[in-house]
This record gives sequence, structure tokens and C-alpha cells, in this order.
Amino acid sequence: MQTADKTDRPFFIIVGNQRSGTNYIRDIFMRQTDIYPYGEVFFPDVHITHNFDGHFFQFYRDKIAEDKYNIFFNNGVIFDALFSSYIDEIVQYSPRKISCFDVKSDCFLTVPRLYECIELMNIRVLHLHRRDRLGRALSQAVLDRCFNVDEQFNPTRSNTAPSVELDPALIARMLSAADGFDTFITKRYPAHQRLSVCYEDLLESPSHWEKIRNFTGFTGDIRPQAAFTKRQGLGTKSRVSNYDEIVRFLTDNNLLAP
Repeated sequence: MQTADKTDRPFFIIVGNQRSGTNYIRDIFMRQTDIYPYGEVFFPDVHITHNFDGHFFQFYRDKIAEDKYNIFFNNGVIFDALFSSYIDEIVQYSPRKISCFDVKSDCFLTVPRLYECIELMNIRVLHLHRRDRLGRALSQAVLDRCFNVDEQFNPTRSNTAPSVELDPALIARMLSAADGFDTFITKRYPAHQRLSVCYEDLLESPSHWEKIRNFTGFTGDIRPQAAFTKRQGLGTKSRVSNYDEIVRFLTDNNLLAP
């Protein structure tokens, strides 16, 4: 695969831990820019098509072996060729000038060849992270604990959802994993390829949107939607009944500043 002709394509990838604002920025892109976000294309269920989730699997469903991850995703020759062709397909048929899709931290663990392929092809990486690390972990834990697929109930988007008790050790593991992933991204990809932005900064300062505009190449003015951040429920303290216990546990284990 030749990489020289792959670097200037109108395409980039949004990378981040769960509950770090990826859906928020994707919503902004969809409504206010000439960027078309395809969503989480690596979602492993080929039947899920909402917002193009699972599109990579659907597109190559006839070429993917039954053992999807071990045979397909970890075979560098196969993965690199199909990944490059898939991006070319997106760029060719995208309804807008620029395209992107999401890659969450768990996908990098499941598909370890992916981060090498991104580096090899010099694909631009928009990395989102959170200043409120505890809020991110609590939000993810509450979502994992209470999300109801059948009833389409998302507790972080409901003002009437009951509070839940969470395992402090689980929150500690989530914090450590998220910190490790953010560090990995910032060390793996150089500054010319990666832009790391903090979700909270996007809400507070227009200058950070200017950085994203310059990095991704979109045009137009951004007007962040405060209402959308409330719907995302990224501050989840009120959803956790043993919040003080969790804070003490994390502080005692040097995972949270006192």
C-alpha cells in the first residue's frame, strides 16, 4: 500500500474514550458543518445501521471470516488493504466535502491493527478527552448499568432516572483505563497528525473550535449547543447514590486529587 497519496484526503477519525464528547461533536458536525460523520463504523453488529453504525462490517460482510477479529482485523495485509479501500469509498460517495467516523478506546483493544494502520496511512486524528475524569467514568458506569435496549431507555438522558450504587473499584478501573488510552494516543500520534481537545474547553471557549476548523478543514461558524450537553448527561453525580464513598476510595488509591 502506498501512503503518499493517502495523506491529503478529506477524511479524519474521531478518537476518544466512551463518554468523552464524541457524540456531541459528531452532532455539531452533522448540523453545522460540511463534514459528514458516519458514526461508529466498527460496531460489530452488521444489522445495526442507525447513523451508519456497523457500516464497515456491512460493506465487507462477504469478505469477513467467521472469526472476525483474530483472522480479519489482526491480519495486517488484509486489514490495511480493506481499510484503505473503505475510506476511499467513503470519500468518493460522501454527501459532503469532508467525512469522518468514530473510533472508541475499546475498539483499539479489539482491533490492535487499527492504530498501526492509522499511523501508516497518516490519517488525521481528532482526539477528545475529558477534564472531569470522574464525571466521565460515572457517566459510563451508569449507562452500562442501566441502559435498556428493549425500552430504549438511556439513564444519562433522563431527569427522572433513579440513582444507582456503583462499585468504587469499577470506577477506579475505568479511570485508569481511560487515562492509559489518552496517554497512548498522545504519545502514538505526532502533533501534525493529531489534535487533542478537551470536551469542557469546547463548551467554554470558541478558540478551541477554531483549532478544530483549521485541523479538519471545515468551513462555517460553530455555535455549540448547551442543551445537547445536558441531554448527554455528562455530569452524573446526581445519578450515583454512593458518590462520596467512590471519591474516598479513589483518593485513598491516589487516582483522584484530594
